[in-house]
Amino acid sequence: MKKLISALLLSLACVTAQADSWTGPDKKLHLGAGFVISSLITMHTKDRETGFYAGTIAAAGKELIDATGAGQVSGKDFAVTVIGAAIGSYLGGLIVTHSQGNTTVAYATRF
Repeated sequence: MKKLISALLLSLACVTAQADSWTGPDKKLHLGAGFVISSLITMHTKDRETGFYAGTIAAAGKELIDATGAGQVSGKDFAVTVIGAAIGSYLGGLIVTHSQGNTTVAYATRF
């Protein structure tokens, strides 16, 4: 949990002072992408930390691609994607557990 909080604080500290809005239409896409990536990885590996890091790495990768000229680098986009990853990894760990090779929808408290 300390790593999660540290990563969120670090991502918020990386926010750049651009004309980029916190409520821009692309923020929903960033939030959703972080959520989907981290929740799927969490459900597959049964490890929230791995899911969270997968979403965070995807956020960093997207901003690196933007830095090559493919788009505009935005710390706010990165932060929103990381927030989506945090939510997705947490909820992914609660929703699905694996039992003898079968996927079972359940409430798991072991995380």
